Amino acid sequence: MQTSTELTAFSALGAALLSLIVGLYLFYLWRKQNVSMYTDLPFLFGITFIAMFLNMLIQSLPGLGLVEATLLLFRIRSLVIFGSAFPLLAVILIIWFPQIQHHHNKILLVLAIYWVLITLIGTSESLIMILLVPILLVLIIGLVATFFVTWRTNRLKEVRSELMMMSLILSIISQVGGVSLRAMELGWIANLVNAIATILAALAFANPWYRRKSHTDQT
Repeated sequence: MQTSTELTAFSALGAALLSLIVGLYLFYLWRKQNVSMYTDLPFLFGITFIAMFLNMLIQSLPGLGLVEATLLLFRIRSLVIFGSAFPLLAVILIIWFPQIQHHHNKILLVLAIYWVLITLIGTSESLIMILLVPILLVLIIGLVATFFVTWRTNRLKEVRSELMMMSLILSIISQVGGVSLRAMELGWIANLVNAIATILAALAFANPWYRRKSHTDQT
């Protein structure tokens, strides 16, 4: 059991480092743009992956025997996870509801207040998860639908929407199946799935196919 716990912890640590690399890479892509805005997808998803890095890093600490798996630690993780949810909602609002742009900050503020309150007053890990995880899943599913539309309409050529769809679907599988897998001492499988999702997201934004085509068109 100890070996399985350590394997899960080390796989979470590996997935965390991968998320950090992808997050920094997305920030690099964002800075390379001619005009960099805080509403750009690379910037928002960069925040998401950095938050994922911190979340998985914290998650791996108890398995490595560095800290106790307490409710306080879980609360800290929940606040960090909000760093993943916040940009996802921002992306959905920017893409689907540009006509109410003046209300975007209010909607994001409501989510922030709800998330923080549930995290702080929730009496158990299970209660906090019941109240927060569905929101995260709804946001991810909303993004799957978003990238499905951009894939079918070919509207977002600089991002491989089909790869982002696959990445997000794998993220859902990792989130939903992670609880059961960890209960069976197979948490490393969820971490592996999450790592694959991270790689797909990096490829989607790097999009070497689009860059190669753009270079060919220019020459």
